[in-house]
Amino acid sequence: MLFSVIVPMYNASNYIRECIDSVLAQTQKDFELIIINDGSTDDCGAIADEYEKVDKRIKVIHQNNMGLFKVRCVGVNTASGKYIVFLDADDRLKVNALDRIANAFDSGRFDMIIYSAETFGEKKKGYPFKKLFDSETKFENESKKALYLKILFGHSLNNMCLKAIKRECFDVSELMDYPKITMGEDLLHSLRPLTNAKRIKYINDILYEYRIISSSMTRNFQTNVYEGSKFIHLEIKKFLKRWKMESKEEETLYYKRFLKSIGVIVLYSPANITDRKKEYLNTLNLIRNDEMFVEAYQQAYKNQSFIYKLPLFLLKNGFFSVLYRLKLVVTNLRNLRVN
Repeated sequence: MLFSVIVPMYNASNYIRECIDSVLAQTQKDFELIIINDGSTDDCGAIADEYEKVDKRIKVIHQNNMGLFKVRCVGVNTASGKYIVFLDADDRLKVNALDRIANAFDSGRFDMIIYSAETFGEKKKGYPFKKLFDSETKFENESKKALYLKILFGHSLNNMCLKAIKRECFDVSELMDYPKITMGEDLLHSLRPLTNAKRIKYINDILYEYRIISSSMTRNFQTNVYEGSKFIHLEIKKFLKRWKMESKEEETLYYKRFLKSIGVIVLYSPANITDRKKEYLNTLNLIRNDEMFVEAYQQAYKNQSFIYKLPLFLLKNGFFSVLYRLKLVVTNLRNLRVN
């Protein structure tokens, strides 16, 4: 078996047929399709079962809701393909995606292929994702540091759906014990394969189609969002040691990244706080009094751009009511732009 395509699925009845059809239409036929129904309450599970009955390459797993992070772990443990590809249930693969990925793997002894995507949707014009590197760029040994720096500089390398990974690069056993993460799951899943892969290749081919759904852009504020972000950054810190990236400059980049994530949580995330004022204010208080935030603020506040300095300054100095009003305005403006 060459490929295992893993599709986590939760209440995706409107899109799952299109997703499955994009896999079955692949010019590369050597694959299995693993669909994991994560406690859906709509009829997407029944739809997936229909496909399983007519194509032996499809395997459907029904389970109680565990969340995207752990669903992907289940998929990896179930997979039998040499290479693993992730596909979200509302997205699509280009018809030649698996063939192009297979050719890229065959061009050298690579453990991972990173590729690109474009958006599509009913109301929004599609656009390609930003180019990360020169196409056909290879990473191994010391040159892998460029990938690790991408992680420190932002989220552009996080997306698991834009990586085809040799199955041996995964180690998901301990991941099943991780807490439930509501933001940043992709980065947690990416850290180990990126570290374990000895040779990685980036191709600037658009092989993935990411659906823009306006109604999914704004979600209710989650009370554990800061704990999740903190957990992720503590994991990054462990990997910085493995990557031998512990210089003062790299430490500053790390704290800058952590502060930026806090700026997103308190002001720029598409999270609705209209009916969650108490939870939002409690989260602000939790962050402000956390030693990790205090240390990061001392180390890297001055290195932030103004758009992040503003919410961080208000947070550090206890201007919670100002942040609350700003968050309402920013979220409303974002909704107007999306719709």
